[in-house]
Amino acid sequence: MKTLLVRYSLVFCTMAIAAWSLQAQDGNLFLGTEPGTTVTFADSVLVAGTQAGANITSGSFNVFLGSMAGINHTSGWENVFIGHESGATSTTSTDNVFVGNESGRACTNCNDNVFIGSEAGESTVGGNDNVIIGEKAGRLNTEGDDNVFIGYEAGYSSTTANGNVFIGNWAGRSNTTGEGNTFVGADWGDIGDYGGSFGECGYDNTTGIGNSFYGAGSGTENSTGSFNTFLGVGTGARNEYASNNLMIGFMAGARNNISNSTTNAQYNFFIGNYAALSNEEGAYNMVLGHDASLGIGNNDGSDSCMVIGHGAAASPGTADRNWATVIGHQAVGQGDFNITLGAKATQTRNYAINIGYQGNVASPYAVSIGSGASVATSSNNSVVVGNQASSAATGGIAIGDTATVSGANSVSIGDGASVSGDNSIAIGYQASATGSNEVYLGNSAVASIGGVVNWTATSDGR
Repeated sequence: MKTLLVRYSLVFCTMAIAAWSLQAQDGNLFLGTEPGTTVTFADSVLVAGTQAGANITSGSFNVFLGSMAGINHTSGWENVFIGHESGATSTTSTDNVFVGNESGRACTNCNDNVFIGSEAGESTVGGNDNVIIGEKAGRLNTEGDDNVFIGYEAGYSSTTANGNVFIGNWAGRSNTTGEGNTFVGADWGDIGDYGGSFGECGYDNTTGIGNSFYGAGSGTENSTGSFNTFLGVGTGARNEYASNNLMIGFMAGARNNISNSTTNAQYNFFIGNYAALSNEEGAYNMVLGHDASLGIGNNDGSDSCMVIGHGAAASPGTADRNWATVIGHQAVGQGDFNITLGAKATQTRNYAINIGYQGNVASPYAVSIGSGASVATSSNNSVVVGNQASSAATGGIAIGDTATVSGANSVSIGDGASVSGDNSIAIGYQASATGSNEVYLGNSAVASIGGVVNWTATSDGR
């Protein structure tokens, strides 16, 4: 029985040696079936695996480990191919590191690349100076140079694009020829009421150039939009075609360009968490502040607006607004071509100016300056200046602390002055004109009115 086992072992070992060759010459080491069978002048070569480096002739300082790794390589120097069919098509390539099943498999004459991961850079034919790390990362790259793809399927569809940086699982996956982009971030997932599910950073980018997306889900749907900078989770996620936008903050401009038009939602500047979250079509806007906005709903297409302040808003309803300036904590401006300045100041009409804490303007072509100052509805062309000063009639002018006007085309000037009649004037502390076509100077405490010469009064015939 022992004799039979010894004979069987000898036969097995003989068969194994017949199928496996071991060669060592000039600092070379070849292990496996038919490894380095054609080598002539190569030095310092390590080859292990079935047909690994089978056609190498003069390439030196190479390491091929794995079945058919570098099988067609002939004369390229200083390569490391590790994995089944890693660098299998390479002939004269130099200074490459391919690690992973079929990594860099199609490379024929590519140089100075690092591909790590199963099928990483598999289709690269002549690309140079790339770093591709991750399973199937840069898989379809053919001639692209100077790219960095890190993450599962990062830059998967990139073919001839140059100078991109995609970091994160699926980052820049759909990019084909877009160049000079930087996408850093991965899949973020469902965001519920804020517009659905945000995917991978720059996932849909195809031909867009010069973009920089930082944050999970940022720029997810960007396709051809170019020269955008999105920084933050979900920032600019729905932007597809719009270009030249800068958005910074958690979900800032998340719905920008959701209508998928090539002509809107461009040249916007949004900074702050949720800043201009619902903007869909508006262009040339500046929005700064947490939850500062340009409006709500499908009609959100306000253009050329400036909104600054926590919760500040231009057009918080469903109407688009243009050329509006809104500055202040929770300040609201709903009109076109208006200015609203002050915390909680509100404005609902066009061509108006409202300056002051909790000031309110509800009529067009009006000016209101002062804390709590106001212009009521149907009070066009009014001017109010002073704390709690107010106008409730067309053409009214009220200047002074708590000065009021409720008569059309009337003027009230002075602390506590008031006019209720039309075409009347009241000037002085607590001066009051209750009738129409009257002029009152001072109040009941006035003892005398005089001058260098006697006063005269001329009737206007009314």
